[in-house]
Amino acid sequence: LEVSSKDPEMPQVVEFCSRPVAPARSGSTTPLMINYFKLTIDKGPLQIFKYHVTVDLSHDDESKYGPAASKQEGDAVSDVDAAKDSIRSSSERPPRPLQRGLVSRVVNAVQRQFDDDYDGVRVVNDGMAALYSPTQIHGARM
Repeated sequence: LEVSSKDPEMPQVVEFCSRPVAPARSGSTTPLMINYFKLTIDKGPLQIFKYHVTVDLSHDDESKYGPAASKQEGDAVSDVDAAKDSIRSSSERPPRPLQRGLVSRVVNAVQRQFDDDYDGVRVVNDGMAALYSPTQIHGARM
């Protein structure tokens, strides 16, 4: 798509890395590694809807692993069990944030699973906790 430089909707150039105006100290020129990138945005929707996503780790250990060993009948308390009791339980520990890659994989899997609920609207994920859509998502089960 070619756009005239005199087009009134042509965005202004924004420098992300600026070059120093002063010459090098010894009077010689110094090559600089500067990263510029060109971003072209087509005229898009007037509104963008942002949805916050929360991925939580289940803290219900009994539903995953069965009753705790100390609750089972006929178990004798050993030194190992006493040592386990001295360690703070998981309910006392502050919650640890999930890894970014794990959250991204979970959100992408859920997006693929409920893709039909979006009615053909392209929904994108920022790689962590936000989904963006050009239209409002109605009836999504996320």
